[in-house]
Amino acid sequence: MTDIQLLDSLSHYYFQFGIFTSEGQKTVDVNILNTDDTTTKVSMKIADIMFFTENGTITIPGQHILDKSLLYINRLLTEELSALVDKILTGNSSEGEIENTLRRIALKVENYIKNYMQSIIQKNNRLGSIINEDIDSNKYIYDLNELSKYIKCTLLKN
Repeated sequence: MTDIQLLDSLSHYYFQFGIFTSEGQKTVDVNILNTDDTTTKVSMKIADIMFFTENGTITIPGQHILDKSLLYINRLLTEELSALVDKILTGNSSEGEIENTLRRIALKVENYIKNYMQSIIQKNNRLGSIINEDIDSNKYIYDLNELSKYIKCTLLKN
């Protein structure tokens, strides 16, 4: 392939991240706090849990994890794709290398989002322990460590 064809091939790839349909349809039990301070177990789909985690509920503020990750992801893509384009233009890349590089970038994005979710827990727990020494007032619909396991980033080609 020529350099122009290799550059053109980049436009056929795209990244998709979040909780995908196959994982999102899985149901788990979550504890819902009632108005009388009792809890009720409810089965919810992982995708719904992520939606409420991202956007919040009446009693739990939204974490906006995917939204806040976009700034880093855009910067990462700009840096990585710029280096990849330079490599193509200098004749040091092949179609297989391009796809491997893009897959590596997808893994970086996935790992970043998972790590970001875990850092939110650590920061909130530290803040919660300062504000309330005995009680952790941080509330999540579902354990963010467990929820982060369902976050994926994949490379797709059209």
